[in-house]
Amino acid sequence: MKIRIRASLALVLGGLVVAGCGTTQVRFPSLAFDKQTVIGDVFRPKAEGRAPAVVLLHPCGGLAPFVYEWALWFQDKGYGAVVVDSFKPRAQTNVCSSGRNPSMIEVAGDAFGALAYLRGLEWIDGSRVTVMGFSYGAGATLYASRQQAIDATPAGAKGSGPGSRCIRRASSGEWTRSRPS
Repeated sequence: MKIRIRASLALVLGGLVVAGCGTTQVRFPSLAFDKQTVIGDVFRPKAEGRAPAVVLLHPCGGLAPFVYEWALWFQDKGYGAVVVDSFKPRAQTNVCSSGRNPSMIEVAGDAFGALAYLRGLEWIDGSRVTVMGFSYGAGATLYASRQQAIDATPAGAKGSGPGSRCIRRASSGEWTRSRPS
């Protein structure tokens, strides 16, 4: 019970922090077979000109404050970012111990939808949009990075979870060690 209260409080406080950071909530179609309309929080950098961007996919427990912390970090470094909520539109909050609905393939489709959305913004450099996922979102990220046949293929991919230490570069298909700054 204490864990749920703390988690709820963290989400509320995280939401308050994000609300003051120039975010915009948007809706865009998933490119998954269910064609679900997905929700995302877009973070625009302060810098002028066309910026690189990152699509952030949450873990199996849903949106967590640390996902927004990453979005703020990228925004501070001059990147655009979108935090994708794959669960709320599908009436889910947590798939860690239940069936995997949405599936990682559907979440990858959400990432493709977010990529297409970001690439349509005039302030985004569409050739420099990547995907970063956490745990469950990392699995979807890896799936998304393998899909070369569609226009929404990411420029790069980073999956993060226990023991995750590598980045796959979509242009070369090579894996390299990630390094925190």
